[in-house]
Amino acid sequence: MAGKAKKRKVWTDEAKERALAVYVQTGSLSAAARAVRAAVSTVKRWVVKQPPDEIEDERMKQRLAAVARAWEIATLYMEHLRDAETIHKAGAKDSAIVAGTMIDKTQVLLGEPQRHEISGPNGGPIPLKLYDFDQSKYPDPQ
Repeated sequence: MAGKAKKRKVWTDEAKERALAVYVQTGSLSAAARAVRAAVSTVKRWVVKQPPDEIEDERMKQRLAAVARAWEIATLYMEHLRDAETIHKAGAKDSAIVAGTMIDKTQVLLGEPQRHEISGPNGGPIPLKLYDFDQSKYPDPQ
């Protein structure tokens, strides 16, 4: 006697949209499948049915949003560093490392190559604005 044919699960549009949203956010078919408790092959079939530009456009929107957040954090931190007391407490080297790391991460998210040389416009020196501060407030650490 032949066994019963397994009835195929009918997926709701909501489940498909949720899986596609997770895929767009993470780029992972496995994560999308886990989110809705579906097989990876099922989610892959849903992804393949989507217009390729639609998914790539949505992924680019998410990437640009992440870039905007990273740039905002870097900008806020650099503004915070304008205070001479902050630089004195944190140390110029540590402050520069944090700011540089945020800029590098922004470039990675944008898919731009990282530049490892330090130069200003057209390869010239970096224009710096010096801030005067009263050094008498800060004792010499030696």
